[in-house]
Amino acid sequence: MTILFVSFLIGCLGALLSLLTPAKYRITVASLAIIAEGFLSTFAALVTIYHQKQYSFTSQQIIPFFGIKLTLTPLSAYFILVTAFLSISVGLYQFGYAKHAVNARTTVFLFPIFITSMLLIPLSDSVATFMGSWELMAITSILLVLSDHKTNRKVGNATQWYSIMTHLGAASIFFGLIVLVVATGHQEFLPIGKDVTHLSAVEKFIAFFLLFLGFGSKAGVVPLHIWLPHAHPQAPSPVSAVMSGAMINLGIYGLLRFNLMLLHNSSNWWWIVVVATGAVTAIYGSLQCAINSDLKQLLAYSTVDNVGLMVVGIGVSGLLVNSGHTNIATLMIIGVLFQLLAHSIFKGLLFLTAGAIHFSTNTFNIDKLGGLLRKLPAISICMLIGVASISAIPPFSGFSSEFILFEGLFKAISNLTGINSIAALLGLSGFALAGGLTATAFVKTAGISLLGINRSDQDLSKDKIPKTMVAGSLILALSCLLIGIFPNLSLEVLLKPSRLIFANSSLKVSNSLGSIDITKMTSNVQPLILLCVFIIVVALVIGISQLYNTRRIRTANSWGCGSNYANSKTQYTATSFAGPLLKVFEDVIRPDHDITSTPSEESKYYVKSVKYTYHFHDSVERLLYQPIKRFIIFWGNFTSKIQNGSTHRYIAFGFIAVIALLVFLT
Repeated sequence: MTILFVSFLIGCLGALLSLLTPAKYRITVASLAIIAEGFLSTFAALVTIYHQKQYSFTSQQIIPFFGIKLTLTPLSAYFILVTAFLSISVGLYQFGYAKHAVNARTTVFLFPIFITSMLLIPLSDSVATFMGSWELMAITSILLVLSDHKTNRKVGNATQWYSIMTHLGAASIFFGLIVLVVATGHQEFLPIGKDVTHLSAVEKFIAFFLLFLGFGSKAGVVPLHIWLPHAHPQAPSPVSAVMSGAMINLGIYGLLRFNLMLLHNSSNWWWIVVVATGAVTAIYGSLQCAINSDLKQLLAYSTVDNVGLMVVGIGVSGLLVNSGHTNIATLMIIGVLFQLLAHSIFKGLLFLTAGAIHFSTNTFNIDKLGGLLRKLPAISICMLIGVASISAIPPFSGFSSEFILFEGLFKAISNLTGINSIAALLGLSGFALAGGLTATAFVKTAGISLLGINRSDQDLSKDKIPKTMVAGSLILALSCLLIGIFPNLSLEVLLKPSRLIFANSSLKVSNSLGSIDITKMTSNVQPLILLCVFIIVVALVIGISQLYNTRRIRTANSWGCGSNYANSKTQYTATSFAGPLLKVFEDVIRPDHDITSTPSEESKYYVKSVKYTYHFHDSVERLLYQPIKRFIIFWGNFTSKIQNGSTHRYIAFGFIAVIALLVFLT
């Protein structure tokens, strides 16, 4: 706990010093503080998980009426570990990024505070401490999204969406916790957990529902996901990486800590709703990801997709523990925590590489990218590793985490009965469909952006990407590979926090270093052997082809439909690649079609050129939120007519309100 306090102090001091130092040094000071805080927090978290100890800190001096209660457990240490490790790479990346992007004094000051607030939330062990840390995270993240408001008009709209959804989610969490406080008479989580059995069915349902809405909105479950595709594309890339790779994890932490642990033995029907919500979230997020051509918005929707997979795992584990299958429930939680770790690393990597690509090309539009593998080889290779990880290709991290979730879902289907088994089957079906759509989305992303011919005339060699940006991305890329090749190292770390959720679990991890092997629970799959087999097969194919190909090879351009040369206009675009999906899911996506024709100069009856454009809108936003928005605007315009500046009218309104209140109370 002492090491954590030192790391928090370093983060806060670094933020404060960045305000006082000249512009030349402020980025260096803030970035070094983030890196140092990340290293110390990572070390403290690993020590806590390894020794399986619990540390507490209580103070009545800072908040007089409620006090501050912090508790470090293996579960909270795990979430601190994920956030802290990601912040090391982001801090290194920011050295080069912030010097050429948004480097205002306020923005540089807020970033270490934002990371510190995320590290505090898993430690919080009382309602007052938790909500204080949560609000600090919310305010700093809102201000960071607003960083580029002077040069980007879309930032204001994105910040409005994010602010509204963040504070509605915080209000839902607050009222859910208030229900527990009022029902149990405690505001610390440990006494609440002991007395939660005294809650009535109605009180338990209200608390469960409010907490699920609040934490679900932060994690990004459908239909509460709407802030992600607005906020992530407009925030600076390091901020987007931390928001997607670390902040949404706290929504998953809330679902585990409160819905699964605190409100244990909840009704099966509630967990079925959680599973269904997760499946819809995964499918919807992956579908929007597959059709999108804005790189950062695509990554935002893929976050929604991965959150859906984790929520499915949490819901199925709730059904399993109610049915007495504790070991399988623990396996599902291990899969959720592993997926959370893998997602944090590869999604952070993808956002960082997206920022580096924007640094060189000044665009996030995949339709305008191409040939980056030759122009930006280091960043492109890092991006390929991130794409392979998120597509669950062995031996990368996404394969190992999703394999455990798949294994757990198959076991859940065979061990659950009735409607519970159908719910698990629904989760598995959503998982499979989302996996296929995700692979399609990122084949499109990597293929269109990195291969082919450059679609712009910009010379990418003029603006070389700073080495610190490449180094920050490379750390995460190597982590994706190491976690995928040696998954049992991660499983050893994951097993200890999962036992805190289900104390009766008897699962053990085998000693086989390069395999995914939880004793008596998973098949012994070895990603390293799969990689070696793949390399050997490719080498044999190349060797045999060279051995038997004695004829001289003639090199020529591929046939271009009568054209004797290929250019960027003859290549697939991201939109055309997604064309078949648009046909299949057109009723769900409902894109807007725009056809613009230019007549010939000789005659208006001859067409010189035709431009056909697709406009994609979030269906949930269009069908649910836009009508609400229009009603609020209408109501605001209507009520503004009442505000005419007349003091007499205002007094009359107050008088009528008092009379109505007295009548109601009597």
